[in-house]
Amino acid sequence: MEWPIDKTLRERTAMIDNRVTNLYADVEALKKHRTECDILHEQHKEHKRRSDDSMNNLTESNMMLAKSITDINVTLTKVVAAIERDAPDINAIKNARIAWGVNKWIFLTIVALASGTAAILSFYKDYL
Repeated sequence: MEWPIDKTLRERTAMIDNRVTNLYADVEALKKHRTECDILHEQHKEHKRRSDDSMNNLTESNMMLAKSITDINVTLTKVVAAIERDAPDINAIKNARIAWGVNKWIFLTIVALASGTAAILSFYKDYL
């Protein structure tokens, strides 16, 4: 005959063994999770380092770009000032070019009329 206390003791022992097995499984799962977290943490550190390096390079590039833009603005300011200073000369040259074109057209028209008139007179003298 089995004592009731033995049955209870066996049930509690089985329950404790089951609980210990579950705890070991939980500990193993936590160890695996910790390993994965450590790996991800190292990857994050590497990514952060690369990101910081990229941002530093980008900052240097932006500074160089800003300097280049400033240089371009200075150069354009000088060019605009020179154009504004020389505007009367530029207009005179432009007007002279226009005048030359008009005078050349007038000259060619006169030469063409003279040639035509000479040809007509020549024809008129030869046949009359």
